[in-house]
Amino acid sequence: MWTKEIVPSIKNSIQKELLAASNTSDTNVESEIVFCDIGSGVGNICLQVLAETNCKKTVGVEIIPSRHKAAQTAFANAQKMFPSIYRGKNALWVEKDLVQCASTLKKEGVNVLFLTPGCSMTI
Repeated sequence: MWTKEIVPSIKNSIQKELLAASNTSDTNVESEIVFCDIGSGVGNICLQVLAETNCKKTVGVEIIPSRHKAAQTAFANAQKMFPSIYRGKNALWVEKDLVQCASTLKKEGVNVLFLTPGCSMTI
């Protein structure tokens, strides 16, 4: 999957000095990531990150109500169909514009942002 390319980039985004100082493994680095997908659509990327890494929490930001609802349903279905993969993991879905949810992202401890290709932002 595409995450085999993205996950190393995520790991490299964590401060190397922190890793060296704390003697932290790659697995521990992944588990401390709170991944956020801006323009998360139906949640595919967030669900893949949860499934293919040790990341424990993702946040999907989607402004279109039907896609937001579909992401919630997809995560609920994934938890039922693949309990061993999604046990202890959480996906939070935020139905707001990025500008309106900055405080939520901070509160959730987001430390990796991913902007879905094709997602347009006007600031």
